[in-house]
Amino acid sequence: MQRNHPSTETDALARRGDPLNAVALFYAAEGERDRGEREIALLYLQDLVRAWPTLADAWLVLGRLHGELGNLAEARRCILQARRRGVSVEEAVLPGQSDPG
Repeated sequence: MQRNHPSTETDALARRGDPLNAVALFYAAEGERDRGEREIALLYLQDLVRAWPTLADAWLVLGRLHGELGNLAEARRCILQARRRGVSVEEAVLPGQSDPG
């Protein structure tokens, strides 16, 4: 019997459960990203920041994902939103950059 990956179970909960559950959305996005489904992860993160606009870590992860996808203007906007909400300058650096968005 094959057991589901824990993040797959979390994804299913996010789809079935309350779409405003920040933890479920965050872990669903993480699971999709880990499986290489970055565009689906992007959708979860967009839902997350729409429902929870003050969640700095969500903005940071969303910005980094946009950066990975080559959406640099959107990555910078998201990183600035994260900074605005308390993420430190050091944390707000996109992969491959030496200075913050």
